[in-house]
Amino acid sequence: MKSLISLVVVIGFAIAGCGGYGGYGSPQTTPQAAPPVSGEIGVTASYAKFQPSRVEVNKDKPAHLKLTSADTNHTFTVDELGINVSIPAGKTVTQEITVNKTGTYSFYCAVPGHRQAGMQGSLEVK
Repeated sequence: MKSLISLVVVIGFAIAGCGGYGGYGSPQTTPQAAPPVSGEIGVTASYAKFQPSRVEVNKDKPAHLKLTSADTNHTFTVDELGINVSIPAGKTVTQEITVNKTGTYSFYCAVPGHRQAGMQGSLEVK
């Protein structure tokens, strides 16, 4: 009898753990980028990704990119803005940028194969 009660309690917790949203799991939310900043922005590069992959800056305001490589050599490259910063393996470099036109620009790692593996993101200038 005790094992039956224990089983019912375990099943009850399992069902409760599925969420209270009509049985469809947790509600989905859209990730929000931080507001545009002028100052220091940290970006970590590791094979196949940048974290964060979306960065916002203010037009005509200096922003200091603090770029860290978590593993091997990488770059932070924005062709449209003439930005190409090398990030040595395991190091952090800081690059000041000031963008004078609004828009959304793609950034990526120019090390062969990294962009193709998904190592890219967007720089939004507001």
